Amino acid sequence: MGDSLRDDKWYSINKTNENGLIEIVEHQKFKGTFWERMELNHFPYDVQELSISLTTPLTINDIYFIENKQKPSGVNRTVFSDQQSWHLYEHVEFSFEQHREEYSLNYDQIHPVLICTWHVGRKCGYYIWNAYFLIFLIISASLGTFSIPPSNSHGRLQITCTLLLTSVTFRWVVNKSLPTISYLTALDIYAIASIVALCIMNIFHGVVSYLYYNQIYLVSYLTPNNTQELQLSLYPEYFICRIDHYGFYILSVTFCLYQILILLWTFWIDGDE
Repeated sequence: MGDSLRDDKWYSINKTNENGLIEIVEHQKFKGTFWERMELNHFPYDVQELSISLTTPLTINDIYFIENKQKPSGVNRTVFSDQQSWHLYEHVEFSFEQHREEYSLNYDQIHPVLICTWHVGRKCGYYIWNAYFLIFLIISASLGTFSIPPSNSHGRLQITCTLLLTSVTFRWVVNKSLPTISYLTALDIYAIASIVALCIMNIFHGVVSYLYYNQIYLVSYLTPNNTQELQLSLYPEYFICRIDHYGFYILSVTFCLYQILILLWTFWIDGDE
């Protein structure tokens, strides 16, 4: 069950009101260090299920477990030592199973198993302010590169590349405080999506820069034959600026919608758990 487990056992006798029956209750107190495998798919909004399985060498023909509905179980939250990081719920659930001894001479013997389950929810305030909010600021700052004229493409690319490297470095720093797992958590998805957004913005600025200098090159060899070509020769940045404005609007709206979806998903996860 746990490391350094200590077991204290005592009995109490109570008289019941039904036919003067005497009730003998066995009390057991376990103290030890227990281990539980955590599911971190929704980290840092995860709620972990903690359980203890109790069984006996007796078979189901000799003993069976029944939950006492008159004395509901609970958890003493006042002695919970990790209240700064976790919220311990008072509700306790019981389930009953049967266990067969496999690869044993007593394979036909079935033992009853009592599973006590309670839940703890992670307090995610630390990760919201030190991870989500900082990533949000990095992505928000990248939208400011659209205030730089398309002619100054090296300035745009320099800022977006710096923010991209900052985001990657920040992700590595955050991952040091997390266990090494083979699947992505909610925080990982948000961080990777932000890095992808910076890469898309970096590619967009590169394309705009290419179109700008290509437009300048074409205009230098263009002989205007009509009003549109004359306007293009006088204002070669007009077409590029329109593309740049459309890109800014699309990326800004996509960014806002993504943040709204993240908030809705967060509230849905909290309500579901």
